Amino acid sequence: MVHRGCNAGRAGVFAGPDHEAFDATTCNWSAITGRRRGQYCHLEQSTETGYTVSRGVYVVVRQHSGGMFMQPVNPSATRYDKITILFHWLVALLIAVQWIVALSIDEFPKGPLRIDARSVHITGGVILGAVLVLHILWRRSYGRQLRPVGTRLTILLASFVHGALNALTGVMVLLGLTLASARGDTWFNLFTIPSFAPGNKALAEQIADVHGTIGIIILALAALHAAAALFHQFVWKDGVLERMRLFGR
Repeated sequence: MVHRGCNAGRAGVFAGPDHEAFDATTCNWSAITGRRRGQYCHLEQSTETGYTVSRGVYVVVRQHSGGMFMQPVNPSATRYDKITILFHWLVALLIAVQWIVALSIDEFPKGPLRIDARSVHITGGVILGAVLVLHILWRRSYGRQLRPVGTRLTILLASFVHGALNALTGVMVLLGLTLASARGDTWFNLFTIPSFAPGNKALAEQIADVHGTIGIIILALAALHAAAALFHQFVWKDGVLERMRLFGR
């Protein structure tokens, strides 16, 4: 659960399965060490601010719509929540499928089969974009937060890679839809997507080149991400890979 603690007029006690309850009737952010967005910080007990925690709680400070939010970090959990894990692997699967379909489109003969293959790719892109948005919204709201593992440098690097993967995937989806519109693609021979640049093949090729290049960068970052997870698992043996284990408790 996300905790709203910076709009003094909004009172209430917030609680959830991963943390202690606290009262957000008043707001005094001096109780938090480090108030930058996305930073993991330590919230100490304070009777002055109305917080009723009996011990310190680690939180992630977030800002949205002009308000500050505290997202609690579960100090004892060893895995992310099931929805976060499902979204993570679903995004990874969709990216892999999209890459395979993209490479196979031109293998089909021109005509209905190639149109169907491209339509599958377009549909997959829309689904990927929707799942990505839901994944990000969940992670930044109700998703379980775990304390980062590693050195400060590796934590910063992991944060950068995660952010870059999400951002580039979103851009790739938008470019794919732009490309489909630039070409005026037909969707499963049911209807034609209106073209904003009819007959401009040069523009469509430029968009396609950028779209493909971003795809390659995403694969490289995903490979780096996977290699880091394996390094955590087999060299540092800190249990990071277990955090995203799909099955089990």
